[in-house]
Amino acid sequence: MPRNKMMMKRVLLGSMFTMAAGDRSASCSADFSVFGYSSIDDLNQDIMLEFASIQNGTAQPKDSYVYNLCPHTVFRDGEAILPLLNNSHFICGNGGNSHDKCTIAGGNTQVKIVDYPDANMEFLSFRGITFSDSEEHGVAAHARSGMVAEFVDCHWVDGHGTSGIHIEHQEYVDETEDPDGVKVYVAPGLGADQQTFKEDEDQSGNVFEHRQLAEQVTGMSVHIYNSTMSNIHQDGFRAIYSSGQLLLFNVTMRNNQAGVLINIINGNATIDDCRFESMDAVSLIRVVNSPMVTIRGTSFVENRAVGMVTAIGSHVSISKCEFRGNYAPRGGEVLAFSSDVVFQDSCIYESTAMTSVFRSSTSRMMATNIYGQDLTGDHCPGILVEDEGSDCFSVGSCDGRCEEFSSTECTIPSLTNAKMSPSSGSLYRPLPSAVFICAFSALFL
Repeated sequence: MPRNKMMMKRVLLGSMFTMAAGDRSASCSADFSVFGYSSIDDLNQDIMLEFASIQNGTAQPKDSYVYNLCPHTVFRDGEAILPLLNNSHFICGNGGNSHDKCTIAGGNTQVKIVDYPDANMEFLSFRGITFSDSEEHGVAAHARSGMVAEFVDCHWVDGHGTSGIHIEHQEYVDETEDPDGVKVYVAPGLGADQQTFKEDEDQSGNVFEHRQLAEQVTGMSVHIYNSTMSNIHQDGFRAIYSSGQLLLFNVTMRNNQAGVLINIINGNATIDDCRFESMDAVSLIRVVNSPMVTIRGTSFVENRAVGMVTAIGSHVSISKCEFRGNYAPRGGEVLAFSSDVVFQDSCIYESTAMTSVFRSSTSRMMATNIYGQDLTGDHCPGILVEDEGSDCFSVGSCDGRCEEFSSTECTIPSLTNAKMSPSSGSLYRPLPSAVFICAFSALFL
């Protein structure tokens, strides 16, 4: 049984004889003015004792809970922070400033937010914390819709796991067995693919599964402000996987190697005033079956990807964005497949792409006030509009027309003096289908 679950059961059992929660915080060795925690294990023990005392009636819930982490401390417990109390705030030092260097290093998952029975959490915040080198998720945000976790001045660095932040509702699963003595698990998936199953054995001792469809539940909300994610090099890595509600404001992602950097599936997202620099990925932002994703005031600079923004079966709005010096020889800056996309008031500079913007025959796109300069590539320096019945990015012919960008100057303030290069023409040249096969496979896997 995992250590955290053993700890939870031990505390709940022992709480029947506990009149008040303990306090394992102490004056921090690096700064005696801070009274905080130098161990995640001690922090979790105090959270669990407080929760248990509320459950057994020996304490009343407080309006808020503040947990200070000791500054200039590297936490290597291997434990995940396990919030249980509503309106809990986990801050570095006394002020929640990342300059005070509270680093959670290693371990499988470093923060785990779940729908623990009777916890009734609605809001959590984390301030000034650095998450380093997790083996699976830096933050596992597995609670349902209605829960909000806020991260301010937090930084994810040097990871090699699955994702920096994983937002997907997963039912809390205890270690207890069902009445037949069979363990019950939840297999998280997407929509109707999410399944529950029981492990059983036939008469020969072979394990098989009884599966049934589970109701899809929207994931929680995660808001990230003034934060960074950098220097993570792992094939298939997702900086953020989200099937919930995501808000990024003033977030910089730099020098990461990933599969899909931000993967939004069945959820909503707002990405505002962010920067993506020096990435190597399949797609920087991929949006699949999402009701609404808004990207505004964001720059994409010197990245290498098939698509900087890829929309599949989604509604996406992109405005006041800058694309500069990107390399996408098998794709482009914005790719739309069976999607509705509004692309406006944005500038594309010095990019190398098969086409700057792609609109499939099953997509609708409103592109206004788009400026392009020094765009290189053999096929379409503007918007490639795929003909009906054509099959770009897959096996088959690729036919369509190339539409020029409409604007003769950039309206983003820092680029207003730039002037448009002469157009290379509006005739699109059909390409051999083999050129698109690798790009298609990478985008849709």
